Amino acid sequence: MTLILNNDEVEKVLTMEDCLEVLEEAFKDLGREAAVNQIRVHTYVSMEQSAISYRLKTMNGAVPRYGVMALRIASDVVHFPKVAGLIRQEKVPAAPGKKFVGLVQLFSLETGEPLAIIQDGYLQAMRVGATSALGAKYLARKNASVLGLFGSGLQAANHILAFSKVRNLEKVKVFSPNPEHRKKFAAEWQEKLGIPITAEDTPENVVRGSDMVMSSTNSNEPTFKGEWLGEGTHVGSIVNSDESVKRIELDAVTLKRADVIIINSR
Repeated sequence: MTLILNNDEVEKVLTMEDCLEVLEEAFKDLGREAAVNQIRVHTYVSMEQSAISYRLKTMNGAVPRYGVMALRIASDVVHFPKVAGLIRQEKVPAAPGKKFVGLVQLFSLETGEPLAIIQDGYLQAMRVGATSALGAKYLARKNASVLGLFGSGLQAANHILAFSKVRNLEKVKVFSPNPEHRKKFAAEWQEKLGIPITAEDTPENVVRGSDMVMSSTNSNEPTFKGEWLGEGTHVGSIVNSDESVKRIELDAVTLKRADVIIINSR
């Protein structure tokens, strides 16, 4: 029987600990070429006389140890407004009920049958946060305890949660363009994690003195300057271009200063 799961049902059963554990094993299998995946493909359709575009996103992969193959499809309506001086990508909840449209279809490798059809919203945000945290687990200094975080939305929330599972965080500094959002975000997560979390007024304040800097925004342009980074800082970013629209959260200075650059796909 095929399971049909919505975002609320996924949230009830998927913990960040489970996500980190399974994703780490999947990445190990991918590195050993025991797992396979197809690079994400974006197909954009420009709408005449409109700043809004349609985008179909597809990706798929299989992890034989779990006996499954997954296909993710996202049917998005997007536009690229300028907010606080930066161009950013925003998805429009244009479907009935002001909803987004994204599904993960799960198949059995043994029988080929469909095992589940799952809304992708909560699942994908957990996956992105866990991926960034696994990077910090293996690449950041062992004593890294101060996180500088860009963003105050769903992606940022999953990142602060994921980082707290792989690192002994002592302090988090947060910046996003909306002062009310970042203050609310900082207060909420300080209560959840029980550590000092401050809403900073400038991007520079977030970067200076941080052992790890994570940008988890929908910006199409760099969110901070690379010269602000201290030596040995671990840097993470979730936006670094796609096939059709140039998008990157890191500036050229950050990339030039890096000793090691790790990417999901080339």
